[in-house]
Amino acid sequence: MATYLIDFENVGSDGLCGTEELTEKDSVYIFYSSNSGRISMKMHQCICCSKANFRYFEISVGGKNALDFQLSTFLGYLISLKDTEELFIISKDRGFRHILNFWTERAEQLSVSGFSLVQKTSINAESALEDILAQHEPNEQDNAGEDDQLSPENTEPSESDRIRTLIQNLDDVSSHTVLYKKLVYKLGHEKGAELYRKLGVTTALSKQEFHRRMVAEYGQANGSAIYNKLKKLVKK
Repeated sequence: MATYLIDFENVGSDGLCGTEELTEKDSVYIFYSSNSGRISMKMHQCICCSKANFRYFEISVGGKNALDFQLSTFLGYLISLKDTEELFIISKDRGFRHILNFWTERAEQLSVSGFSLVQKTSINAESALEDILAQHEPNEQDNAGEDDQLSPENTEPSESDRIRTLIQNLDDVSSHTVLYKKLVYKLGHEKGAELYRKLGVTTALSKQEFHRRMVAEYGQANGSAIYNKLKKLVKK
């Protein structure tokens, strides 16, 4: 069961790509205002055919970031319900990274841990926004309240990025043994075995603990992506 919060002002119809792949257990909340564009006819048809539950929130325009603030508030409400393991913010606005960082650091303290929170540019985007931005030079100064767009300058992927990519590209990781063999095949015996131990899928006491470990080790976006790929190997 996954929940998607759509910043429609920011992503428009493109952000809804993938609605046809959702199930009846998934929920989509679309936040829009008079500043938003229109949903394309093709996307409207996809929504009508989707099995997911859709709700629409019209936001009164009263300030530059009115939609962002109200979406963030609703996110906190959903987290407090504790009824979903996967939450996604669909937006290109980098300001939401502060929300992701807050919940990564404070969820356990507030007794609402056990969920993953990821920002993507569309429902079916293969990479989290943070992963995409990691390939570009970050701005040295954070302009609060502004939509920071992608920088055209590429940088080398970090070790965390490479591990996330490696894990996501593994096929049919159906058991601990299969994971171990695939890592050894990809990286060689020494490095493969080292990464397998570092992931700790056999020692994690729960999915919640496993997610916390991955985020602490690899960052919010990469850690959540690794968690989503391997969580089925954690028993509880």
